[in-house]
Amino acid sequence: MYQLSRNTEAILLLTAPLLLGQKAAFSRRENLTPALYQQFAKSMVKQSREPYELAELSDSELANICGDIVSPDRVKRLLGRGLLLSQAIEHWRSRGIWVISRADQAYPAIYKSKLKYKAPAILYGCGNINLLENIGLAIVGSREINDELKTYAFQAGALAARAKKIVISGAARGVDREAMNGAISEGGVAIGVLSEELERQAIKRDNRKPLRENQLLLISEYDPSQRFSVGYAMARNKLIYALSEHALIVNSGESGGTWNGAVEQLDKLSYSNIFIRPPQVSNMGRKALEALQAKGAIIWPKINPNLDLFSQLAQVVKDQQKESQLLLFNDLPNDNQQDKDSSSTNDLNLRDQLQANIIARPQDQLESQTKIGNKRESIKQVVVDNEAIDEKVDYTDRSLPTPAEQLYSLVKNLILTMTKEPVSETVIAQQLNVSVTQARSWLKLLVEHNVLKRLERPVRYVKVM
Repeated sequence: MYQLSRNTEAILLLTAPLLLGQKAAFSRRENLTPALYQQFAKSMVKQSREPYELAELSDSELANICGDIVSPDRVKRLLGRGLLLSQAIEHWRSRGIWVISRADQAYPAIYKSKLKYKAPAILYGCGNINLLENIGLAIVGSREINDELKTYAFQAGALAARAKKIVISGAARGVDREAMNGAISEGGVAIGVLSEELERQAIKRDNRKPLRENQLLLISEYDPSQRFSVGYAMARNKLIYALSEHALIVNSGESGGTWNGAVEQLDKLSYSNIFIRPPQVSNMGRKALEALQAKGAIIWPKINPNLDLFSQLAQVVKDQQKESQLLLFNDLPNDNQQDKDSSSTNDLNLRDQLQANIIARPQDQLESQTKIGNKRESIKQVVVDNEAIDEKVDYTDRSLPTPAEQLYSLVKNLILTMTKEPVSETVIAQQLNVSVTQARSWLKLLVEHNVLKRLERPVRYVKVM
């Protein structure tokens, strides 16, 4: 595990600060930042070069790769740190720390698939690297918590372990550490994604036994000697969520790392489904949890220990999406809320239009369903069951649109009305009275169907003219 590949050595020379004493001062000024290295790596790919080849290139060949990204002299200086790298590797080896790069086969595929170009160029770790092949449950929260929440986090970790799910967390004191301890106490496995001092955690007494018995894996994208940094602590959130299918926020403030990480997932990334612990468990952090719920987070359900944990969570997510769709039907805009441009069919009364489309039947349409109230109930049933329940109606005519097609047509018309000018997904979610997660899924589908165009920086959506 300690035998570094030639590509990993080259990437370390280019990007790693190699924090060993005063010699690190050179690296802080010179080593390539993640964003800069990403550009440089793309240039290498275009030139069909691998990192280990850089030291063997002529000045002109190296200059072609560097382009306007970075000076060739700077690259040469970084590649000339061989002695410092050898000392660092020996230092890490003595503490059981391994290093891999994106160029290595052992690099976690899930990071490449989810993070894509933002996947860290280098990963440091201590413990069984094969654990990164599994996806788990993230349990995260505040550092400062009361006894109630310590117990809750511990029990949540234990629950995951009994369900044979890996717990992924940030390994900080408070919620993160309690959840990891809960998993380990039940014979389960925990992965700690660190933003600082991997070196210290690797030799910490409390970690020795679980590391030795393959119950604990510690990883970091930062130098093992890196001290605490607020920016790094927030940036590592993406690595936690990317390893997780579902995530439980036990506690949060209305700012800080936990809050920012959860909001980023709800509003933008969606690497995992975000749950929050029931607010009634404790008053601590309730306001922040309610704010996350308003953004689309789901309250953690009561779990049946005899059923698969992730299947239960997936069903809750599915039910939440159905509920969001019902909210849309129950709160359709009226005539006064519509754009009055008579040249567009989107400017019709969409409430009546939808009801006419979905309730319309062959000649045996029931008279009792002509009232708006009854029509709304019929709409709800179509959305909930996705199939006919009225035995008096003949549905053999397959020329009628399916409920899914009807729902798609409604949502498309509503969103197209809103996106004559670029609009953010958050605004769209608010106007539709659904979660950002639900709105995002609809917007993604409309983009795929070339109905909407997605604009970047900031992300907005506009109707394709």
